[in-house]
Amino acid sequence: MTCSDTLSPGASAAAAPFVRDNGGLPQLVVSVAQTVKLWQKRRHNREKLRALPEYLLRDIGMDAATARFEADKPFWRS
Repeated sequence: MTCSDTLSPGASAAAAPFVRDNGGLPQLVVSVAQTVKLWQKRRHNREKLRALPEYLLRDIGMDAATARFEADKPFWRS
């Protein structure tokens, strides 16, 4: 019996998060890992933005207030 045999007729793999993908990990685990990686990248980038001096902010076309606003966003917000 394969994983697709356990799906009801007409159900797709996208509707079943526990169907294994080609790597052998459940798709749900892969999705969570990708989300965590994105959140880590946002947190890192916002920390770097917060640390930029004003002359570099001007160089990238951003004022201090906008940079502060972006850097203060929670990591889960885009």
